[in-house]
Amino acid sequence: MSAAAHRTLIVNADDLGFVPSVTRGILESMDQGIVRSASLMVNTGHAEEAVRGVAAIANRGIDAGVGLHFNIVVGRPLVPARTLTDPAGNFLPMTAVAWRAFRRSLDLAAVEAELRAQLDRARQLLDTVGLPVTHVDSHRHTHCLPGVHEIVTRVAREHGVPHVRHPVESGATLLARPRAVFGTRVLRGLVGDLPRYDDIAFSGVALMRSATFDADVRRLIAGLPAGATELMVHPGYDSPELAALDGYRAPRERELRALTSPALRATLAEAGTLLARFGATAPAASAATRGTPAGS
Repeated sequence: MSAAAHRTLIVNADDLGFVPSVTRGILESMDQGIVRSASLMVNTGHAEEAVRGVAAIANRGIDAGVGLHFNIVVGRPLVPARTLTDPAGNFLPMTAVAWRAFRRSLDLAAVEAELRAQLDRARQLLDTVGLPVTHVDSHRHTHCLPGVHEIVTRVAREHGVPHVRHPVESGATLLARPRAVFGTRVLRGLVGDLPRYDDIAFSGVALMRSATFDADVRRLIAGLPAGATELMVHPGYDSPELAALDGYRAPRERELRALTSPALRATLAEAGTLLARFGATAPAASAATRGTPAGS
């Protein structure tokens, strides 16, 4: 395969630091599997141990990266903001945040203040172990909401973050699933016409809740286009703490088993697909507009 035709896969695990059982699964998928990137939640009380875990894996020679999983829908904010929270001080649910965003009544100044606080917290934690913030995405794709997307991309560029997730999939990675097509059309309606932050493609919506996750990943790898593609995954272990906060539970363990399977590594090798993290794959011609890529 020529250099120009290389396919690079960035397997990114969302929800690092969400609850300990999820963090444990993500760290296993990095240490024993094909995950090379994770998105860190910094407002849930478990971020420090998660960062230490990634640092230990990096010290064993695995080139793992960590970005910010911006979160304004679960837990409590780092910066007090009554316009984003309920009377108890917890973030409003996703439905309420989305409704306000579409009605243009979401307090965008408060959103930006929280984003800056979370990004600063992520940078502080990662600085202690010598790692940069490699990307920004968000819990429940809230960074795609009207008004929020512009804030996230502007702040990311200001801080030299190499990548912001653009969660619009091509038909080739949707695996002909109607539910995935519907979700992708919704996301395309939100961000499809907005300028991309870089040229890294996205996939993963079609794999969520799949009972055949292992086989689906293999199909996806076989159909990857040339260039770099992010595969969004959610490995982890179920636990009472997770059950209290999130409905995505049993599928996390199914994803973990697949992502640590030696057979999946063999599939990648047979396809000639390279594993990477964000930052290390950023095109040099675009680096000046996004800050120097990590690892360059």
